[in-house]
Amino acid sequence: MKKVIFNLSRFWPLGAPREQQIEPYAEIESGRKNSEWRENNEFWRKRLLSSNPPSRAWFVVGYPKGNLPRLEATIVDIVPHEALGKIEIRFANIEEVTK
Repeated sequence: MKKVIFNLSRFWPLGAPREQQIEPYAEIESGRKNSEWRENNEFWRKRLLSSNPPSRAWFVVGYPKGNLPRLEATIVDIVPHEALGKIEIRFANIEEVTK
């Protein structure tokens, strides 16, 4: 089982007024957010679109020691959007890991 780690910022978009920000971790945990987007660049293509793509996604806020707490999910699809210059990672079966 190959995994990919997504480091999330606490709030997004950074610098926006508080009422316009969202908490990506909380949105994923609640199930309201079921896809993550990354730039379609060499770094992410190598990790996501290789001949052996990841099957699990880990979501962490920042760079925590031991990657805990984190959310783990099953990757169900990886879709490159050439026109947008982005890669969409769709996931399901979200679980929180705290230990």
